[in-house]
Amino acid sequence: MRTRSWLMVLFLLAGIGVVSWHQAPRAMACSCADLSIAEKAQSADLVAEGVVVGVDRPENAVSSADDATYTVELTRLWKGPDVPQVAVLSALEGPSCGLEGISEGTTIALFSRDDGGVWRSNLCDGTGPISESTIGEITAALGEPSALTPRAPESTTPSPGGDTGSPALPYTALIVAGAGLAALLVIRWWLRRRAAQAD
Repeated sequence: MRTRSWLMVLFLLAGIGVVSWHQAPRAMACSCADLSIAEKAQSADLVAEGVVVGVDRPENAVSSADDATYTVELTRLWKGPDVPQVAVLSALEGPSCGLEGISEGTTIALFSRDDGGVWRSNLCDGTGPISESTIGEITAALGEPSALTPRAPESTTPSPGGDTGSPALPYTALIVAGAGLAALLVIRWWLRRRAAQAD
């Protein structure tokens, strides 16, 4: 009888352990408030369309809450500073509300918050691959976006037809002037000598 009771207790404890193990990931999952795109746009400090040009993930991450850095080249701006590019921090993994489904080359709708001079975004802010419906909802809430032109890199190559030979011009002029002066002196000397011989 006592043996049967102990077995029942062990089975009960094992069952509780299995249930807890299955429910643990759910308890750790990111939980977001049910907000519309318009509400997310109103609460964000930066709302833009952009292309992800770089994703930097830490090599020795301690947890899923460690930051990854997404470099985004902005193409259209609804709200926020008029800058060509931003670096946005977000948690590494979805369970910590980190951005998901975003890789280099992805065109996204960016909803970001200014966290003491650092741009941050998470799974609940609305950032993700952009769609026509998302563009429509943002525009309805914030108005028409302004188009941003990527800043062209400065070129150190001289433009075609540029004055590439100008540094040598003064030296050429000096040589020509010197040769002309020498020729005049020779002619003057020759004329004097000829006049002296005639006398």
